Amino acid sequence: MKQVYSLLICLIWAVALQFSHPVATAIAQSDNVSQVAEDDRDMNLAMDSARKSLAEFWQAVETPPARSTGFALKVEFSENGNVEHIWCNKPERRNGKILATVANTPVSVTHIKEGQRVEIDPQIISDWMYIRADGKIVGGRTIRALLKHMSKEQADYYRSILVTE
Repeated sequence: MKQVYSLLICLIWAVALQFSHPVATAIAQSDNVSQVAEDDRDMNLAMDSARKSLAEFWQAVETPPARSTGFALKVEFSENGNVEHIWCNKPERRNGKILATVANTPVSVTHIKEGQRVEIDPQIISDWMYIRADGKIVGGRTIRALLKHMSKEQADYYRSILVTE
């Protein structure tokens, strides 16, 4: 079975409409989705790294760096054997729960919809990201794992906006 990973490009209006950031505008112009085998080593390492660094994300959410925007979690949704990882924006922790809004239209799962506010089990978070004031993306580890699946032009673009870790 393959898992579907919604690329950063699919972040769509989650950043673009809310923040009118030049990087976000470029992101909003496409809605690519990439299928990756569930045993893809790079992707699994990326998700593991993202989960281990969630404290860094929550610290940035709670005390945002100056002019940072686009805070988002990538979340695994499953339905009838289909697995899709989708970016969700407006993340918050409230009363011991994690809440966020589905930021793009699901492809292979139908029990959630774009714009829906969902409660998220921390175990199904597969990535996180936000955009610094300089337009660079912090986090986005699964984006890095997807670079090998992109065209050279697209991969070069994402390499240029990802913070070097």
